Amino acid sequence: MIGTTLGNRYTILSELGSGGMATVYKAHCAYLQRDVAIKVLKEDLCADDELLHRFDVEARSAASLTHPNIVQIYDVGREENLVYIVMELVDGKSLKELITENGPMPWQIAVDVMMKICSALQKAHTKGIIHRDIKPQNIMMTQDGEPKVADFGIAKTASSGMDTMKVDTVASVHYASPEQVRGGYTDAQSDLYSVGITLYEMLTGKLPYDGENPVSVALRHIQDAVPRVDFEREDIPKSLGDIVEKCMQKNRADRYETATLLYEDLEAVRKNPEIAVITIPMVKKVNETVLEGLVPVEEGNMAHYTNKRFRNRRRLNARKMIFPLLYIVLIGIIIALIVNIVQFVTKDLSATLPTASAVTDVVIGDYVGRPFTEVSGEIDLAGIKPVEVTYRYDDVVAEGVVIEQRPLDGSKLVIDGLSTLQIVVSKGKNNVAVPEILQMSRTELRLKLVDELGLNVEEKSEYSNEYDADQVIRLEPAPGIEVVR
Repeated sequence: MIGTTLGNRYTILSELGSGGMATVYKAHCAYLQRDVAIKVLKEDLCADDELLHRFDVEARSAASLTHPNIVQIYDVGREENLVYIVMELVDGKSLKELITENGPMPWQIAVDVMMKICSALQKAHTKGIIHRDIKPQNIMMTQDGEPKVADFGIAKTASSGMDTMKVDTVASVHYASPEQVRGGYTDAQSDLYSVGITLYEMLTGKLPYDGENPVSVALRHIQDAVPRVDFEREDIPKSLGDIVEKCMQKNRADRYETATLLYEDLEAVRKNPEIAVITIPMVKKVNETVLEGLVPVEEGNMAHYTNKRFRNRRRLNARKMIFPLLYIVLIGIIIALIVNIVQFVTKDLSATLPTASAVTDVVIGDYVGRPFTEVSGEIDLAGIKPVEVTYRYDDVVAEGVVIEQRPLDGSKLVIDGLSTLQIVVSKGKNNVAVPEILQMSRTELRLKLVDELGLNVEEKSEYSNEYDADQVIRLEPAPGIEVVR
């Protein structure tokens, strides 16, 4: 493939990597003079017409995702027996490579990276696109430390159905949800399970479930208890351990409902690690007689806990309890001394201290799908601030209508506080007028249509006694007609 030119514009420069479905190459785009990544499907997959049809639908759908933390898809093409996707080339390494090279991340950095991944997932989920293969290998990290999620919509096309996906590779099964390894229905909450596994690995440098083959790993996803990430590292706050545990619940009903809710809990822990963000469903207690019957296993076998590991966990839990109690006692003594001093100096403390907080909060309304002129008046009337309003094109939502909001409706926001109400308003369809031909050559017109105006172009050739070879005869729709980019 090296040296081959695809689509008359992408010249293959080198191979970047290969997987079960495709091989990824670095290529150069002659029209835009930039380097891109091209994922070429394996030839055996190209023989399945039904799969190729779904691939086209899903790849074009994924190409509509524009987000700073999603690898952008530029183009989809076919050439003889090759089917390929052209996408953004990320100058960096995968999250998996960074974990392998550097080990566990500081929890603050891991939370920051995962919040951006959640933002990307929420963008996809609101458009009905489920990733189905979230794992560190599919998350690229730029030189600046920004995560970019790759392969949106592509994992979905590998299934025999639109809502299920067979997981049969060692790499993917380590991050697959229980319903996914059973071959059942998968949805946004399946992605959030994989997010939990990924976050666990970011924080510990290892996988929560391992085995000799995909089947043994799959069984552990279904049967084994959910491990606590804060048991592995003493510096990880319990609140973050709760978040990871909630993501990894066997029953999807016990997980986060949306990536936005997960984002908000991660943000709360980043601001205050001691905060209690969620309630985890009760986990069945392990029978003590079973624990006493455990025998040491060979080193490297991660199928069961040993007696020693349970004793270590008990000691760790005991240490975790002692230090908070000592802090509480010490703080109590300090508070008592301060109160006595103040009472001695000011005989009437109640008259000099405020009795209520001056903080004012407001409940956020549901603004999505409503005209911004109406929403703006409602926000002003409620006194909500600060407010950040951004505008973007949207092929579905009418101009002037709210597309997204954060925080979601029902959330509380402190007026003039640290949190900002973010509103995204539609600019309507991004229409452009079909240009005049003016006897342009094929190459010149294609550059204008594809690169300047962002249109999809289908070319057809025919004989002509009036026009020279490679000259454009006509356009459909005709020049002057407005079309959506």
